[in-house]
Amino acid sequence: MPHRRLQRIGPLVGLPDIVRSHGVSMDAIVEGSGIEAEAFSNRDGVAPFVAICRVMDRAVKLTGQRHLGLEIGLAQDHRALGTVGQLVAHAPTLGEAIQDFVRNQHRNSRGAVTFLMPHGEGFHLGYGIYDRYETGADQLYDLAMAVAVNAIRSLAGTRAGPIEVLVCHRGNAPRSHYEAALGCPVRLNQPYAALALSAEAMRLPIAGHDRAERARLAALLDESPPFGAPDFDARVRHLLKPAILMGDASAETIARQIGIHLRTLNRRLKDEGVTFRAIEQQVRFSIACELLSLTDLDVADISETLAYGTPSAFDRAFRRWTGISPTRWRRGSASGEPR
Repeated sequence: MPHRRLQRIGPLVGLPDIVRSHGVSMDAIVEGSGIEAEAFSNRDGVAPFVAICRVMDRAVKLTGQRHLGLEIGLAQDHRALGTVGQLVAHAPTLGEAIQDFVRNQHRNSRGAVTFLMPHGEGFHLGYGIYDRYETGADQLYDLAMAVAVNAIRSLAGTRAGPIEVLVCHRGNAPRSHYEAALGCPVRLNQPYAALALSAEAMRLPIAGHDRAERARLAALLDESPPFGAPDFDARVRHLLKPAILMGDASAETIARQIGIHLRTLNRRLKDEGVTFRAIEQQVRFSIACELLSLTDLDVADISETLAYGTPSAFDRAFRRWTGISPTRWRRGSASGEPR
């Protein structure tokens, strides 16, 4: 079933000025994308997620600036997120602000998901694209991490960190460039993108928060029409990527997160002509392709990330999806050959 995954323009409004500073017009950047150049001047505008990936890829090629996503993101913080950004600014603590954001992030994007999971003595605030891998995705990961770092510090101060930033690709600049730009240690070639936050940071207060305004904004969001693809299987996809990364992507888990019975989940998916198993495999395949394309992780590490018992089990699954091995698919991705 085709879907029109939408992305709110907010965090990307800096793109026109940046590309023009490199002597390139926005008309040239958006050519063939189906998006008008003027769309990037409207914070509340929306565009297909896949088309935005392609616009970012074309912008890199025409400007020659490999770290364009990072540059755009460094100019933004939570205020680029519209009503959701206003909501998080009125939470009492950083932890509650992040929880508000994770619950409402789908109101800004239907092509990627934000998730919070325990990690060691702290937490990882992650971001993941869950649809089919597209060129330009690495730029959106850089943009998202930069916006998140700025948002954390804007809300709770420099004491909030992050401890480090995980980048789920090889890097569009040397690691030292990322560390200078983001002001913290950075690890490239990671299985997912995330900010590492301490438990202490999550308890930091947000100055100027207003509980009544927070309640008003939360109610306003609850009453707002669905954003992007409101069909039920889109909601399931939105939850599956973090569930797969956390190693618990069962239908029972997803049904529980949505707040419905397993039979209801299966019935609603059937009504839309899909099955849970089919969606779960599509998202798992998308993650595999992304990691094979964007990182230098060993196939064994990717297999472990996807919770396969052995690399051979992952190899068999990948051959069912594509007819070829993960290693051969990766070589084709690197060379640009048809796969």
